[in-house]
Amino acid sequence: MKILIITRSYYPEKTIVNKIAEGLFKRGHNVTVLTAKPSFALGYILPGYQNMSYELSNGIRIHRVDVFPRRNSRHSLVMNDYTFYKNARKWVKKTKEKFDVVYTYCYSPVSNISAGNLYKKLHKVPHIAHVVEFSPDDALNRRFTFKYSPNYLFLYFYSRHTYRKTDGLIIPSPVYEEYVRKVLKIKKLSMTYIPHTPLIEEGIVNPYIYKKGFNIVFYGDVDKTHILSILPEAMNKVARKDIYFHIIGKGKFSKDLLEQINNNHLDERIILHGDKPLADIPNCFTNADACYYSLTNKGYKGRAIDDKLIFMMSQKKPIIAVIEGDGEEVLKETGGGYILKDNVDDLVFAISKAASASKKEIETKGNNNYEYFLKHYQINVVVGEIESVLLKKCL
Repeated sequence: MKILIITRSYYPEKTIVNKIAEGLFKRGHNVTVLTAKPSFALGYILPGYQNMSYELSNGIRIHRVDVFPRRNSRHSLVMNDYTFYKNARKWVKKTKEKFDVVYTYCYSPVSNISAGNLYKKLHKVPHIAHVVEFSPDDALNRRFTFKYSPNYLFLYFYSRHTYRKTDGLIIPSPVYEEYVRKVLKIKKLSMTYIPHTPLIEEGIVNPYIYKKGFNIVFYGDVDKTHILSILPEAMNKVARKDIYFHIIGKGKFSKDLLEQINNNHLDERIILHGDKPLADIPNCFTNADACYYSLTNKGYKGRAIDDKLIFMMSQKKPIIAVIEGDGEEVLKETGGGYILKDNVDDLVFAISKAASASKKEIETKGNNNYEYFLKHYQINVVVGEIESVLLKKCL
């Protein structure tokens, strides 16, 4: 197949689309990527890329369009999205290249799908959208809008219109089929569940050394979507004092969480490590005894299988999980979790149960998670499933 992949972020930015494109290329397909000039949220286009509109990397032909550089502000995100939407469509209108299928890898906003729909219309080829974040559900979760506001209604009808113009969606969790059918009211569009597997970078093996005891690691954004506010109270109630909680990441809740930790005199038992380079993250888990995963059940995203959960399964550790929906079903199937509800007493019980488990139980749960990861979430498996969807559309 000659495949056109459309994605806002690509090499040298670190994204799973890099692995998907290279995986399809290794399977014998001709792969071209249409993407933006990279800015890494630094507020400027990376040196060397300002005037680069084309390059060849690892067998992949890459076309880059101008965009407003991303910064850590809402205005820059909106402008980045808009300029990619406008200039990707402009490239599609001008190109004379012919492809058998278009594959769009789409984070929010839904406008990222527009260029693929335009290529489909102009060249009469199928377009598959791999939607990682669904609009307007994602906008509600991020509190960019509220339900039934004018902005929400615009996003709702625009998203519905845009998704319907594709030839099929790849969804990252089964619960999103319910969202598309019941909320967006799209009845006939085909959907295929393929998990949103995380990008796992291989770096220097240099495992972190933790204090002797039972060490639990959380990896993710420190915000209200991840249930961390109950952690200080729970750790105060845990009887054993040789249990340590390590938090890898930062976010809007970091300052408040640190204040709670200090007020409860837990600074030696709950340690905020901040952000770490992606290649260094596996080193944080090597000597850990368990992982902590939590996700609020608000919206459909809160009931979906998250890439952080998949990453933790890859680390051969049992998972203490505040979770509902599809992710809960996965951990029940693997038997690799200690599943609880969002309350302090449940968390105290789960932490204590994990810490008192035998070494054999801990290893068995961790291995169960890892075996499930290899069977369902490993990148070669995911690329094979994507290839199968694209091939069927080309027949």
